Amino acid sequence: MSAASLPGGSYVEYARPPDDGNRYEVVDGEVLTTPSPGSGHQRVARELFRKLDAYVTGHAIGEVL
Repeated sequence: MSAASLPGGSYVEYARPPDDGNRYEVVDGEVLTTPSPGSGHQRVARELFRKLDAYVTGHAIGEVL
């Protein structure tokens, strides 16, 4: 994450960050940009989902979303 500057500091300004394609979040009062997950992260998430879904479905104990 990297620090970003948003104009002002009111809640309204934090609630409407710039529409520049970045994801923003406020952590301990600091505005940070959060990068989108990369392809490696997405592959790991996909495999984890597949394994969890197979287990949960196979044991009829719920649903993985």
